[in-house]
Amino acid sequence: MKVLAFYLPQFHRIPENDEWWGEGFTEWTAVKGGCALYEGHRQPKVPYDNNYYDLLDKKTMEWQAGLMKKYQVYGMCIHHYWFKDGRKILEKPGENLLKWKDIEMPFCFSWANESWARTWSNLSNSNTWADSIEPIQKNDSESGILLEQEYGNKADWEKHFYYLLPFFNDERYIRIDGKPVFIIYKPLQIGCLRVMVEYFNKLAALNGFDGIYFIGNSTDVGSMDAMIYLEPLYSLYENSAEIEKISGNNKALRSLDYNILWEKIISRNIKTGTKCYLCGFPGYDDTPRRGLNGLVIKNSSPQEFEEWFEKLVIKSLNLKNEYVFLNAWNEWGEGMYLEPDKEYGDAYLEAVSEVVTNCNQTSFMKNELCDTMKNDDFDILSTKNEIIMNLLDKWLTFKEQGISFDTYLIENGYQSIAIYGMGILGRHLLKEFEGGKIDVKYVIDKRSIKAMSELPVYSICDSWPVVDLIIVTPVVELTEIIKMVKAKIECPVIGIDELFYKIR
Repeated sequence: MKVLAFYLPQFHRIPENDEWWGEGFTEWTAVKGGCALYEGHRQPKVPYDNNYYDLLDKKTMEWQAGLMKKYQVYGMCIHHYWFKDGRKILEKPGENLLKWKDIEMPFCFSWANESWARTWSNLSNSNTWADSIEPIQKNDSESGILLEQEYGNKADWEKHFYYLLPFFNDERYIRIDGKPVFIIYKPLQIGCLRVMVEYFNKLAALNGFDGIYFIGNSTDVGSMDAMIYLEPLYSLYENSAEIEKISGNNKALRSLDYNILWEKIISRNIKTGTKCYLCGFPGYDDTPRRGLNGLVIKNSSPQEFEEWFEKLVIKSLNLKNEYVFLNAWNEWGEGMYLEPDKEYGDAYLEAVSEVVTNCNQTSFMKNELCDTMKNDDFDILSTKNEIIMNLLDKWLTFKEQGISFDTYLIENGYQSIAIYGMGILGRHLLKEFEGGKIDVKYVIDKRSIKAMSELPVYSICDSWPVVDLIIVTPVVELTEIIKMVKAKIECPVIGIDELFYKIR
């Protein structure tokens, strides 16, 4: 499984932003202007070590590429802006990447095909630039349109294609089935979509490609090769009735719970025969851009993100997708970023790496939320993947039948336990006991699991406190691990496979 993150190129100065929002404006201007609007509001967002970078600095993109490689983010979907009459904007980071061949950053483009308008209310009404800029920099159009999106004719499409061609030819450009990937944000807004796509594919064939691999956002359009639900906006639209107003003086400010949106993402049915790529998000808070007109998705954390992202990757594997998307790498002004910050450090990136590592090791396992097996028999299978698939299916059967882990353990005299192994099964088991009658005293793991649990974490070499039972969750070399644990501590030890068998 390969992770692709959407990438915002607005972290450098351009003449247009100097004119529209004030001299020196970049995305960081909005981010630094964020402020807490209610008790507990986590604003402003501050990058780790105050790294307010400039994307025109090669060292910045080298640093980002290093983070990608370290934390298993495969590539970037760089937002691409192409307007009426071939007008480009924020194109320099992509063009620089094309020149800097030594930067190992696989990439593709996502065409943000909508007009630019004055919609950042926090900037136009409340920010430090407003009083001096707004009276003199109004656009001629009463509609507030700054850059108009129109699609033109074949001459315009040809110009657009040949601008993109050097990128498509770059060996780092991401391809599916040998075709350069090109995402379109709003395909339904393109009245000439079918004809334009056909022409792009014709030009691609003339230049040595089998075509362009078009991915359309949020809709199954026949002209596209695949679709993607760009989150969290798609699920926000579906859950608009559940959005709440934050009480107090800031009644206009809206909020929604992080877990509600993720539940919607994971449980959404994908129409049979539709090629659909899935997308998740680390968090969302656009109040730096929109002020009191903004939206805050509350209760996000690296731990919650990791648990949900794991389910998204499992579902993607079941769909036989090679890629899974995250929105975004660096949307700081909307609170959607994986990059390290002052509050959590690199915990979100660590979560991505942990999930990718575990799920690639156990690819094609069953998603306990979405898949069931008709055969309930519990057979210990010969490979790690098959064992985990079987256990997760059995787990879902328990839930459907109302069978409780707590009840079984208490009936057998176990009230305080420890869990050995914080892989996929260990983390699900820990989640199973949250808020129940069983007291999980600590976990044992050889890795750092920062932001995974507030429980004490012991290494294999530490001395462990005595509990009523230790449950061992790894499925590889399980017998040897159980022998080692029994030799180390005087308390009952059971493997997760035996536990499942006994509960049955």
